[in-house]
Amino acid sequence: MVVNSYMKDNHEFFFYLYDRYYNKIYKYCYNMLYFKHNEAEECTQNTFLKAYENLDKLYTHINPAGWLYKTAHNFVMRSKVKMSKDSILIEYNDTIVMSYCEDIINDIEESIILSDNEIEECVNLILSNLSSKEYDLYNMFYVKKMAIKDCVLRSKTTTSPVI
Repeated sequence: MVVNSYMKDNHEFFFYLYDRYYNKIYKYCYNMLYFKHNEAEECTQNTFLKAYENLDKLYTHINPAGWLYKTAHNFVMRSKVKMSKDSILIEYNDTIVMSYCEDIINDIEESIILSDNEIEECVNLILSNLSSKEYDLYNMFYVKKMAIKDCVLRSKTTTSPVI
């Protein structure tokens, strides 16, 4: 998006973005957060607060709308982590493992925008903590897109894996 020449300064540009995208960003957050108004409103406000804080960069950004949606998405994901952090439980071998990869969750909460490299780093860290059998199941189901039944048969597991 090329900044219109009638805009005298960054603040005028901010109000333009706010007027044009606030409702759209709110609807995006609202839908992504399963129709929770308060959380969607908070994510939307945080998105525009972050936009205001980064106004100099945003003013010359090639795609300000894309930046707003990416920032909103990051706030939505952060909100989802907060909403589910207390309820992340994984049952494995009769053991309850609470909030696996706590460091990654904390890093996500502290960061506003994750680059593709950072996301890949998080995924690789999580995958590196899997046993070889768990990794094989992950690879068969998510990478090779095999049916759960086929994954179980191939891994010679007697019960269905929790995926």
